[in-house]
Amino acid sequence: MPQFDNPDFLIIGAGAGGSTAARVLTERGFTVTIFERGGPSNAEDFIPLDELHFLDHKALIPLKEDDPQLYVDTAKPDAQPQEQERWWITNMVGGSTNQWEANLPRYVDSDMAVTRYLDGPVAGADMINWP
Repeated sequence: MPQFDNPDFLIIGAGAGGSTAARVLTERGFTVTIFERGGPSNAEDFIPLDELHFLDHKALIPLKEDDPQLYVDTAKPDAQPQEQERWWITNMVGGSTNQWEANLPRYVDSDMAVTRYLDGPVAGADMINWP
């Protein structure tokens, strides 16, 4: 029986990375606890199904007034934290993956033949050209 009060791993955020890590770890027999700041979302949360409505993601991101993201310009020695809204941050299970716009790069031949450009096999990895 899993011990939820003393997990093997703690993961912060149930987005694409955190959820994937949790799955891999639990499949290998580890106990995992995920801390997620937001709640679950469902299809109704994304209505109207209109890309213009969600163009700037204001309907999904934490707003500056109630949950600001702090930014400090580290290139400026006297910089002070500034409250900002960041479209790539959401407080929901699944994280910002839920607002992914599906903008994909247009791949070229060299992207599909990565092994051609390696000096040799990568130790501990199985690599093939994709797709």
